[in-house]
Amino acid sequence: VSRNASHSSLNRSASRPPYQRRLESNIDLVDPDDAGEMIISLPIEPMVQFRGTVIEESEVIPSKCAPLMLTCRMQPLSLGMVGGSERGLGGGFQATGPGPVVLGAPETREKYLLKVGDDLRQDQLMLELMALMNCVWREHLPAEDMRLLQLPEFRVLAVTPRAGYVKFVADSVPLSEALHQSRGNLAAWLKQNKPDDVSFDE
Repeated sequence: VSRNASHSSLNRSASRPPYQRRLESNIDLVDPDDAGEMIISLPIEPMVQFRGTVIEESEVIPSKCAPLMLTCRMQPLSLGMVGGSERGLGGGFQATGPGPVVLGAPETREKYLLKVGDDLRQDQLMLELMALMNCVWREHLPAEDMRLLQLPEFRVLAVTPRAGYVKFVADSVPLSEALHQSRGNLAAWLKQNKPDDVSFDE
């Protein structure tokens, strides 16, 4: 049975297009080979090139589900290609023509949480609704009122009902830590940590 299953698997692999068979090869997630054939991107941010993982700055968060926080080297891409075309590969894409991929801003470091054990579908839906309402408010509210909204923009992607990605918000504090620091008085913590140009009373 094992021999037949292995033979069947090889036949299925051989029948796939070359760009799909490429995904079955090993990819070094610490320092991937980006010689130009394929640009690797994360599912949560498909238009940002994944350049590798900084192991020294990655860690397991000590919480109930023990999410893995990965510090990744990222580089934004432009919306198009210079010559040639592009072919979708799920979490990334591959250049199929002669032109190189156009890189955008310089390389940066971003942090992403990989959570297993939490259902992030509701989180993703609520953030999408907030982003939609933010667009509506920007069109209809006066500028002075828009300044007071300050809606956070970050990404959540549920890949299964029990796992997903969260883009880590820089300079953020977990709610549990804020409550611990203020001894349960969140309003006092917000007053103490608000930006200088923002009035808490407003």
